[in-house]
Amino acid sequence: MSAKPLTLLLLALSAAAVAASPEQAVLAAEKEWARAIAASDSAALEHVLADDLTYGHGSGRTDTKATYIDRIKSGAQKYVSVVYDDGTKVRLYGNTAVVNCVARISSITDGKPNSMHLRMLHVFVKKNGIWQLAAHQSVYLPN
Repeated sequence: MSAKPLTLLLLALSAAAVAASPEQAVLAAEKEWARAIAASDSAALEHVLADDLTYGHGSGRTDTKATYIDRIKSGAQKYVSVVYDDGTKVRLYGNTAVVNCVARISSITDGKPNSMHLRMLHVFVKKNGIWQLAAHQSVYLPN
């Protein structure tokens, strides 16, 4: 991603945080995470993910921000699509937000196609006016 689209993305996220309710701003950050992984947009992920991210996969594997982005950059982890079920819930606790959601995610992990139906718990923190994903934990649901 070049500097100009990235600048526009940051302005859009900042504007969403100011103009929308806090819940809507968190939902915008949630959707930006989904868009960025489906597009393999590592530059956007650098901004959407908190530096101290803990990313717990349904498989039990845990990534840091660096290892998560590196796997996407290398192609070891390729997300094809993220489709949310209805019922995403946001709860705010000051500059922290907890998001509970269910999504169907298609991916290719280490060359193997993977279709997942996941219940996800995301923790966002507001840093410098931008909501960032600080923790992800998911569990598999029946397809």
